[in-house]
Amino acid sequence: MAAYANAIAEARRALFNTSAMLDVKLSPPVSSFTRASKNGVLALPLAACGVAQQSPAYTPPVAVSTPHPMALDLLPRLQVQRPLQTATAMLAFALLACPLAAQATPQLQCSFDVNSETHQKTFGVVTDPYTTEAVAIGNRFRFKAIVLAAEPGATGASTLESINLYVYYNTRRQPMIMQHTRFLQPVAQTTPKPDALTGRVSLYSPLLGKELQYQCALAEVAP
Repeated sequence: MAAYANAIAEARRALFNTSAMLDVKLSPPVSSFTRASKNGVLALPLAACGVAQQSPAYTPPVAVSTPHPMALDLLPRLQVQRPLQTATAMLAFALLACPLAAQATPQLQCSFDVNSETHQKTFGVVTDPYTTEAVAIGNRFRFKAIVLAAEPGATGASTLESINLYVYYNTRRQPMIMQHTRFLQPVAQTTPKPDALTGRVSLYSPLLGKELQYQCALAEVAP
């Protein structure tokens, strides 16, 4: 409050001196000129002369203007707003130069080996488990991974509710399920090993004994 009062006093004093100076400089010049003439009068009364001698010389009035109170209040506000505007501009520039880091999301990364071929598949997070479809692995196998997100407000270190893995073997009529594995509230890792979640799994077809090997890891991936 003391600093604010001093700023107002300094601004008021500066405006008062400036206004007085401008009034003096801009006021029109005033001159006094007396022409001596008696107009036929030979003598004047002494009293009148005495009064005339005692009359002071004419002095033009000096107009003094008082600054408006709103002008006095506006000056300190402008002085305070300039630093605030500068700080706001610097903060906006800093936010543009250094954007916030994007939050990583879990992603299931799997690799499959069948018939001397390697297949790479990735699976994202879903909220509806019934919309996920199985993908073909070679000609004889199918694989489905449901990475289900946790419900809002759920507690725990993981943002996932569960991961369900299904392996199918293609028969002439329809796919036949060979394996179902479930992981509850798995936690994603920044740089996991390829088999960090499941280990290396080997499965064999029921008829010809065809081998399928796969491994999966849950990784954190930036969007």
